[in-house]
Amino acid sequence: MNKSALTRWAFGVLLVGYWTTLIPPQLPPENSGDASPDTTRIEHADWQQITERGTLKVLTRYSSVSYFLHHGMDRGFEYELLYRFARKHDLNLETIILKPDQDPVELLQNGAADILAANLIISPDLSGHISFTNPYDLVDLVVAVPEQTAAHNLNYVFGKQISTTHTLASATDFTDRYGNYMNLSLKADSAGWDSEMLLHSVAEGEIDGAIVESHVLKAAANYIPGIKKGPTIATQLPVAWATHREAGELNDKLNQFIARHFYINYRDGSIQRSTTMNVLRSRYFLDGNNVRRYRQPFEETLIYGYLSRYDDIVRPMAEEAGIDWKLVTAVMAEESSFNPRARSWMGAVGLMQIMPRFSPQTYEELLNPEVNISEGIRFLKKNLRRHAYLDEENQLKMALAAYNAGIGHLSEARRLTGELGGNPDKWEDVAQSFLKLMDYEYYSQSRYGFVRGTEPVQYVDKVLRRYETYQSVVAIADAHNMDSRTTPLSE
Repeated sequence: MNKSALTRWAFGVLLVGYWTTLIPPQLPPENSGDASPDTTRIEHADWQQITERGTLKVLTRYSSVSYFLHHGMDRGFEYELLYRFARKHDLNLETIILKPDQDPVELLQNGAADILAANLIISPDLSGHISFTNPYDLVDLVVAVPEQTAAHNLNYVFGKQISTTHTLASATDFTDRYGNYMNLSLKADSAGWDSEMLLHSVAEGEIDGAIVESHVLKAAANYIPGIKKGPTIATQLPVAWATHREAGELNDKLNQFIARHFYINYRDGSIQRSTTMNVLRSRYFLDGNNVRRYRQPFEETLIYGYLSRYDDIVRPMAEEAGIDWKLVTAVMAEESSFNPRARSWMGAVGLMQIMPRFSPQTYEELLNPEVNISEGIRFLKKNLRRHAYLDEENQLKMALAAYNAGIGHLSEARRLTGELGGNPDKWEDVAQSFLKLMDYEYYSQSRYGFVRGTEPVQYVDKVLRRYETYQSVVAIADAHNMDSRTTPLSE
């Protein structure tokens, strides 16, 4: 981008932000009938509320750019960048996966998440509804074409069947400029279409070309054979995160973080990136070996619903025990990050971190994944059955707390809850008692003594959030099975 073009872009972004702060959102007309107006107000969390709850909620798409699972663990360019932001501020990062039929802007406005991180190009159409951060990257929009095709300039698109998503079409005015010269098909993001699906359609000969982001194409060329970069549609478009318009302090914090990793020199238009940013760009877009290494597990999860290399062991065992295999996998991920030889400082071993003194199996036997998983499911089932009289939510939370801290510490926390006037059958009350058991005043009266109460409280939260993520990802895989690669989705 030359200096004058960069200046126009920067001024345009600032102008959009300026006018959207001056012009209030339009309110619906007042009711003329007898019905009372809806006075319900959606509360949107800003920085203070986020830091108080200790969790940053990020709405994202399951894609190789934003967020995906690599052997069951969280990965993705945007995920890793936001994970660093959350860790800097001592926050847990909760990822909420967009389902194919969900509107991300609507969810953000409804308070379902704090940040929308979905490889968004700053768009005037969206700026009236959400607030963009400063850009963390600049990308081009290009036409991806079949590898053997001669496509040296935009003359290629004349009369061709070209596809793109509604979101990308709204990022620039290319539909106005070139739409009449090609058979342009706009695919609905809400129906599950994204740039990678379009690239597969190009590779399989279903369409003549797809308008996609340059960095997505560069990465995809490492694992989708038969595609290449064609003519450029638009250059140096800003990619950013988005927050609700009422979350001004959160937006400021994100901008401060971005400024440490991405900087545009407005004097000459040059871009400077931090070491962290360069490492992440190399990992997910530039280094072909890394991209291919991540790709196979990504496709196995997206197409077949695989979460880890141990799925074939977990599924039949969990089914026999009457437990959702995705819950078992979530426990395994939190316990050992899928390391079969993991050992804790307390002596727990293996994938499910089994304490040898509580198991009939030997230490060496517990290093066997099948044995370890079987023991973990046995303990999990035992704890679920012990709390079967509770409602489903509290049963699960109590069982997970017992798995982490032991049934003795859980029993003491529940006893203390009752003594303090709380409900021992309600996890939120019991969680507060776990925290109190770190104080001498309370643990000195406990049969089981001191407990690091923050651990089971955080453990329950982390496992359930991962369980929810796994449920969403498997649901997406069910919706986008192998047939959807060759059968276009309805829009």
